[in-house]
Amino acid sequence: HNDLMTKVMPKIQTAFDDFEKLTGRKYNIVEKYDMEDADIAVVCMGTSVETAREVAKEMRGKGVKAGVVGLRVIRPFPFFEVQEALKDVKAIAALDRSSPNGAPGMLFNELAGALYNTDTKALLSGYVYGLGGSDLTKKHLTDLYSELQANVDAGKVLTPLQQFIGVRGPKFQFL
Repeated sequence: HNDLMTKVMPKIQTAFDDFEKLTGRKYNIVEKYDMEDADIAVVCMGTSVETAREVAKEMRGKGVKAGVVGLRVIRPFPFFEVQEALKDVKAIAALDRSSPNGAPGMLFNELAGALYNTDTKALLSGYVYGLGGSDLTKKHLTDLYSELQANVDAGKVLTPLQQFIGVRGPKFQFL
């Protein structure tokens, strides 16, 4: 099974290419938005990508070099494409939809693994959102981008390793 999974990525891209020929809609395994000069980036999947893109544009209007990396595939994880997309970024936020048994989310862990033995010295933070059906709002992402920029300015992560977005009650975080 593992051997087959290592050979799947080109087949996924071929399927995306075939889909483009049929529909005119282009998909990539890793989608990059405003990443050419980004200092900070949010890495996410699904519908959160669109909201993150809107907020990144607004942050750029305020002089913050914000970008978004959207993943269309998590298994197999696109290690090399992610490394390339994030190679020049100073701070990264991984957005996960779950926190498995008190550990950081899956996307956070995969990003940490993908970037560990690279020249990237990006500051990595994890955020869990959508618990209990709560929405991820533009305000949440504006605050998140501001936290990432503060991390860059300080040269270190100023927030807990993993935080929860949209959870009622006192701010919930750990690590």
